[in-house]
Amino acid sequence: MDSGTFEAMEPLTRQDPIEGLARALDAHRGWLEDVHRALACRASSTDAVLSRLEGWCQLGRLLAHRAADGAAGARWRELSALHRRVHRLGRDLAQAAAEDGDITPTVYDTFAEASDRLLASLVRLERASREEMSEIDTPTGVLSQRAMHERLEIERARARRSGRPVSVGAIVVLGADGAPPSTVGDRALAIVAQACTRLVRPYDLVSRDRVDTLLVCLPETPEETADALLRRRMGLVTTTAEVTTLVGVAPLHEADSVVAAIESARDAALESRGAGSTLS
Repeated sequence: MDSGTFEAMEPLTRQDPIEGLARALDAHRGWLEDVHRALACRASSTDAVLSRLEGWCQLGRLLAHRAADGAAGARWRELSALHRRVHRLGRDLAQAAAEDGDITPTVYDTFAEASDRLLASLVRLERASREEMSEIDTPTGVLSQRAMHERLEIERARARRSGRPVSVGAIVVLGADGAPPSTVGDRALAIVAQACTRLVRPYDLVSRDRVDTLLVCLPETPEETADALLRRRMGLVTTTAEVTTLVGVAPLHEADSVVAAIESARDAALESRGAGSTLS
């Protein structure tokens, strides 16, 4: 199979590209080892060089799939084109070694340069993807705890400078009839998280803070307004898994720290346990 021919693939999750890139790096290094082994041994066929071809083509399919992702696929398109070039040069190099063993330095250097560029690009993209992923809680698709805490620090400082309010809301997601959060599962929490993301205002931020808790940052919003807004929004949420949501809010700009504000909001949510909404 040529690396320019790609089979139909199922849609990739956010995590798949990173796992694919990690595998690709290993496959690429192994493929290069086979290329050099074949050259050194004057292999009588290209089998040794192409022994990792299937893994190599999987990388090609991954790159091509991501490259088709509109504007976001620009860096993937560049990698996909480079991947095809390295693959072609490698096959030509192996074929030359098998046929007459006469490989000029220029031919080899062209292959080596393209290969090094691809490897360096893969490493950079893997690192960038991991950094991007570290800001997202994979099961729910909203901001991670670390990313939200960083943004809350920024919003708190801005609010204190401007004298404008900013609130942080905690949404505790429990099982049916208030059962422990372990009965909820990532799927139900993800449904609530995505519904919350759609229902809050465009400039509000949503994150996962604990196994059972979502956070919402509401800039330019006093505590009372934020509390009413979140309760009204959560009342609109529907989910196929029956859960109970508890809402609490705290003024971030008045808190001693971000952590203190989050704990106050969560405590307020748990204190409202009797007023939680059952969603089904």
